[in-house]
This record gives sequence, structure tokens and C-alpha cells, in this order.
Amino acid sequence: MRAGVVRTLLASLTLALSTTACSDIPESVPETVTRSTFEPFPRAATVQLFIDMSGRSSLRDAIAAGPVATLSDGQRAELGASFTIMSDRGVGEAASCFIPQHFFRYIDADGAHLGDVAVCFSCGGNEVSPSPNLPNGSWIQEDIERIEALVKTMGHPTEIEYQ
Repeated sequence: MRAGVVRTLLASLTLALSTTACSDIPESVPETVTRSTFEPFPRAATVQLFIDMSGRSSLRDAIAAGPVATLSDGQRAELGASFTIMSDRGVGEAASCFIPQHFFRYIDADGAHLGDVAVCFSCGGNEVSPSPNLPNGSWIQEDIERIEALVKTMGHPTEIEYQ
């Protein structure tokens, strides 16, 4: 008798799941997101681009190889305009792989290191270090296409091939 009840429940569950199409799932969450501009390390006098060619996603390896570029004022403005603080009161998404190969290092006028922004062009994620003091439920969203275009106009690759 119990086996019959279990089979009936499983059949009902299977039928319910199979009749729920992807189109039945809302395409977007109601708009509760607030946005504000974010300039990483605004006291920086210099921003340098480092690229990790080792395949280890290592800022240390990228720095050891040296910067591939120092951004001009226009490039810095473009990079800064690519970041936004997002707040959605609990609904968020995380980067799927986050294996950054591109690192932007921010340095003040005295040559002191202020922080870094790591960018992964594969998943579109970023990490700001040290982490800024953001309100709960907030994160930094980058315009990955804009940053990718910037790096390419500087003559550097955004997809790294390892041997």
C-alpha cells in the first residue's frame, strides 16, 4: 500500500514539474535596485594596469611582471565611470567563476598603494581590495563591456591564452 502512495506522489510531482515551463518563471525581479556612482580610490593620482599571464589569477605574479600600462586621465575617467554601487535589499547575484587576470592598481601622489580592482572578463566579476565600506545588501557592479573596450583600446588582450 505504501509503495502505491509513494508512486502516486512521485507521478504527481513529475507531472507538476513537467508542466511548469521556463516561460512561467518571471523574466525579472521587480525593480527594487538603487544605483549610485562609485569611484574606486578617488585620492589616486595614478592607476596602473597589470595583467596576469601565468594562468594562476595572481595579482602577485602580475605585479612581479610589471605594469603593462599607466592610464591617462581620460582612461581613468572611463574606468571610474564603469563602476556603480548597487543595492537591492537582498536579491543579488555572484560571479560564476571569478578568475581575474586584469588588475588595476591605484596609487596616491606620494606613491603609496591605495588599493586594487581585479576584473574577470570571463564571468564579468570584480573585486575591490581593500573592500570599501558599503551599506548592507550593496555591491559594486562594473560595466564589463566598457572596461573590456578600454583595455582593448590600450592595446592589451582581454582573453589570455595559456601554454
